[in-house]
Amino acid sequence: MKYLPIISFVLIFLFTSCTLVEVKPGVPETPPWANESGNDKYGLFAILKYEKSKIKFRYIPKGSFVMGNEKAKGGSSTPNRIVILTRGFWICESEMPQKFFKSVTEVNPSKYQNLEKPLENITYYKCVEFTKKLNNLYLTKGFNLPSVAQWEYSARGPINKYKDMKNNEIAWFGQSNSDSFMIKHNKKFGTHIIKRKTPNHFGLYDMLGNVGEWCLDDFQKLSNTNVTDPVITVKKKWLTPHKVYRGGIFNSGDYSISPGYRTECTPKWRGRYVGFRLVWQTPSAQIKAQSLNIKR
Repeated sequence: MKYLPIISFVLIFLFTSCTLVEVKPGVPETPPWANESGNDKYGLFAILKYEKSKIKFRYIPKGSFVMGNEKAKGGSSTPNRIVILTRGFWICESEMPQKFFKSVTEVNPSKYQNLEKPLENITYYKCVEFTKKLNNLYLTKGFNLPSVAQWEYSARGPINKYKDMKNNEIAWFGQSNSDSFMIKHNKKFGTHIIKRKTPNHFGLYDMLGNVGEWCLDDFQKLSNTNVTDPVITVKKKWLTPHKVYRGGIFNSGDYSISPGYRTECTPKWRGRYVGFRLVWQTPSAQIKAQSLNIKR
């Protein structure tokens, strides 16, 4: 028993050293909605087309990682804990483009109007409504917002690439809006055209900065308990739980440009700096919350 603290420390150290992914994840089935699919240096991809617009998804294999950010300020901090994702999933390589959203819905609520920029000024409820619309259009049940665990795992990449890069290489945020690139190209303050920064090793763009991204989970103080396939739902008697959005935003400081940083807001709120990113998972492999229903 006296060796348990030492063993626990060693395990946490090993997990924090890198993000782990399955060595042989197997080849997943191509999503039924894919108009085109293939394999490139980042891995498997599938393209979803609607009329003249399209978005690319990338396959994220199952794996384990250390989730959290204990150094964040106040309610944004989360304890480090080992999270296991037992099933792979597909995630859009970029934040939802205005062009694709407008093609499907015929509306564009964004404050910074440009079809090549990320959609923003949208509530959590409208995001969920959009995923349901896609599920109906493509006769599937797999489109959804990412869980917080899925989002953070995707943001970190298979070898935590962001650890070795400067924030302004990977993200549009407060300090990078006035750097030499911005001055040279005479860019205005606000959101930016998607996929102009360096992607991570999963091939995902703008996971940090530009616009925040709504996630599936309710906001709740977390513990350091290790979990499998977590999705947090909070049962409140009188109030609607707040939702989590991740990734930092174009006008925030570099303290928020971290995969483990989180923010909360009412699901009815919408703002010019929060959008979303889609995931798709085989309907038979939908994520189930692991005893994380919390009554308040």
